[in-house]
Amino acid sequence: MGLTATPKETKDVSNNHYFGDSVYTYSLKQGIDDGFLAPYKVVRIDIDRDLQGWRPAKGQVDKHGQLIEDRIYNQKDFDRSLVLEKRTELVARKITEFLKATDPYAKTIVFCEDIDHAERMRQALVNLNPERVKENRQFVMRITGDEK
Repeated sequence: MGLTATPKETKDVSNNHYFGDSVYTYSLKQGIDDGFLAPYKVVRIDIDRDLQGWRPAKGQVDKHGQLIEDRIYNQKDFDRSLVLEKRTELVARKITEFLKATDPYAKTIVFCEDIDHAERMRQALVNLNPERVKENRQFVMRITGDEK
């Protein structure tokens, strides 16, 4: 039996290929309309690197001294094959600014690429919100598949 809230469909992995066609589907909209799921609001902020891509300077190395391949990197690369620490900090700053302008205690989910990205983002948000973290250490929580 397969149950998922986020069906996986890539060239290498497919829930439908593994389990077959769905027998029953309960949509997000139906779950919200029925009162089982909270309505949500997506806040999208496009960053220059996301829109224009990023290319390393000739001969540029990463923080480990490894040469960065000379090509244009884009959103598909960020936090997968390339980590731009300043981008993580900028995203955390934009999230913090938005919450300070609205409701800093509003429940907020930040979707990250993987466990390492989630930890980098958690730390960046903690760094930008020390007073709130001091009030409540759970102000910023990383919740990933490897958590107990």
